[in-house]
Amino acid sequence: MNWRLASIVSIVVLAGCGSVLDGDTGLNEDAPTETLTPVPVPEVTETPVPLPPGVTDSGIRDADALLDAHQSLLGTQSYTLRVRLRVDETLHTRLIRVETPTRYYSHDVLGGNDGNVTQYASGPSIYVRTAYAGITRYDRLDNTRPPESRTVRLSRQFLQVGDAVVSKTTVDGRPAFVIRGNYSTHPEMERIRNVNIRAVVEPTGLVRSMNASYLRTGETGPATVTRSFAYTDVSETTVERPDWVVAQWNGTSTPE
Repeated sequence: MNWRLASIVSIVVLAGCGSVLDGDTGLNEDAPTETLTPVPVPEVTETPVPLPPGVTDSGIRDADALLDAHQSLLGTQSYTLRVRLRVDETLHTRLIRVETPTRYYSHDVLGGNDGNVTQYASGPSIYVRTAYAGITRYDRLDNTRPPESRTVRLSRQFLQVGDAVVSKTTVDGRPAFVIRGNYSTHPEMERIRNVNIRAVVEPTGLVRSMNASYLRTGETGPATVTRSFAYTDVSETTVERPDWVVAQWNGTSTPE
């Protein structure tokens, strides 16, 4: 075998392979190349969240408009409401579940272990259980109106904060607004001072929660007061008949 001829052939073959590995594709580099035109990306415009009725970017300008919307919404929906009132170290609580204006449940716990009052309404009757000083009493009354929560009336008194900080938040994944404000003396009640307010309001006007803390002065001296309420399970609340209603009336005159 002619080794010199074999070596020359190998050098020629390897030289050809090397040009491919080095990136030489054999194409004419002077030929024009196709360019891609960039596609513009559309801008996403965020839909602005409307402010609740009576509310501006800098505070509450019309508390009546806000709370009228609040009442109108709750008049057609079920809800659960929790209310707390603390005066110094004494705490009072109220739980209300409303399925319809004539079917609801409420439970009040009086501060200082003074007792509790429970009501269950269905149809034309309200069934009441009152426990006080070791004595339990049962009554049945005519059902003529929904339970009194007093939250709207109290809100009208305290949500009079013309200058406040309004910021965005969410409630159950939906947009809402936090309103924070304070004033040294209540505009309508001089004996209420150092007022701090925090409320969470939905764009529809539903006041989901409110916390008001203040110093109350009077003949018995000053008292530190905190009032708060919160609405939950809006449009999802149901009310069941308590066992004590069945037991007390022996199932003969109880509502369905």
